[in-house]
Amino acid sequence: MDIQTRQSGKPIRLPRRVLLGGAAVSGTGILLAACGAVAATPAEETAPAEKDAEAKAETAPKAEPQVLRISNYHSPEDARWTALSQTFAAGAEALGITIETPQEFREVWQKRTTEFAAGTTTVDITYNQNNWALSGGLNGMFVEKFQLLKSSNVPVETYFAADIESWSWRGKLYALPFQSGGEAVMYNKHLFDQKGIPYPHKDWTYDEFLDACVKLTNADDQKWAAFIGQNGLHYMAGTFVYNFGGLLVNEDRSRAVFGEDQNAIRGFRFDVDLHIKHRVTPTDEARQALPTGIRPMEAEMVAMEFNGIFRHNTIKAHIPLVEKLDFAPPPRGVRQTASLGGNAYSILTFSEVPDLAWDFLMWFHSEEGLVETPQFGAIAWPPTVWASKHPKWLQRFEGTKVLEVAHVWETDGHDRLVTPETSEAWQILRRGHILAALRGEMDAAEAMRLAAEELNELYSRRPEEWR
Repeated sequence: MDIQTRQSGKPIRLPRRVLLGGAAVSGTGILLAACGAVAATPAEETAPAEKDAEAKAETAPKAEPQVLRISNYHSPEDARWTALSQTFAAGAEALGITIETPQEFREVWQKRTTEFAAGTTTVDITYNQNNWALSGGLNGMFVEKFQLLKSSNVPVETYFAADIESWSWRGKLYALPFQSGGEAVMYNKHLFDQKGIPYPHKDWTYDEFLDACVKLTNADDQKWAAFIGQNGLHYMAGTFVYNFGGLLVNEDRSRAVFGEDQNAIRGFRFDVDLHIKHRVTPTDEARQALPTGIRPMEAEMVAMEFNGIFRHNTIKAHIPLVEKLDFAPPPRGVRQTASLGGNAYSILTFSEVPDLAWDFLMWFHSEEGLVETPQFGAIAWPPTVWASKHPKWLQRFEGTKVLEVAHVWETDGHDRLVTPETSEAWQILRRGHILAALRGEMDAAEAMRLAAEELNELYSRRPEEWR
């Protein structure tokens, strides 16, 4: 099979599978077929043995299509599953295979680890997330994919660099993202207009941001400037740290440095001050008084929300896109970065059809498999750079400045501090001392010092072979 790609964010071109006898030919090599006709032997000259062979071939059952098993992490009622199941059906037809999707939902990781310990697997491709991928990959659960990309002539630059960083460790890639998405400032133009305040823009600064926050806030009217969602050091709070010139960990991610990095502390303190000193974020009491399922942004309680771009799907049902809702990147400081991440698929090392699984993932990320299937309308953001700039994707954001946000993801996005210990590390980075500081229960610098010590104790237990 010849998989062709074009550089600089162009789509993966994958031709339809050539079938022999109704069965797909798997593998990533080039499929060779005869290009000329062979003259038939006259019937009266055909040997009896050849006639018998021809007769048997005509009556023999055709080979069954190969079976590829992909874990389904959605519930049957989830609209995303409808789109994904239709996409899988299209993939099965395009590749001439059968795709089975056992429903696993929240049991995905438990099943993978249990099966791996037993030396088996019930799926060939599994759903993956950042807090599983590296530990599973380093333990040998997943097929390495940098070499597969290279052998398929797919440049790694096809994907967002920060996203790829989330799924790799020490030169090995353990998953391929199927949806991406990053941090954005979603803002309500109507609330800015009411106060005569300029909108956020691609080059706005933290001074401009704070000035707007003060003017937008009127607690007596239950109006505040901003809601900072998912405010952990690995995510939104981490962006404040980076944009103030700070660092979270050293280069090889073996030691947390934010507890002693004064720029990191300044960035986190700015975040804390928004909540405690300036009081430009909604109170816990105000948020708890909202109807179930309604957040401050949807209720127009705040003018801005810092969060993943996926949130716009819910927000726009209450605040119409273009008319009132638009996007900006986080403010520019010493640096201008934003968090980027998503979800991915991994091929299991115990799969009996790893080549077929890779063929499917390549089809899944081709223009035919990505742009022209229902999944394109169900993901948070395309996993490839070229697809995120495709007219079909951008038409849903027409009239907005979302590409200015995506430009920051592409040029200087940061991952969510993914390491082999991510599950435990994220608890330290978003709860405990960090959460206490955001609630005004602890000084920001002291919270950073204690959280860094806790993270370093965790890193000290990292196996030598993972370092």
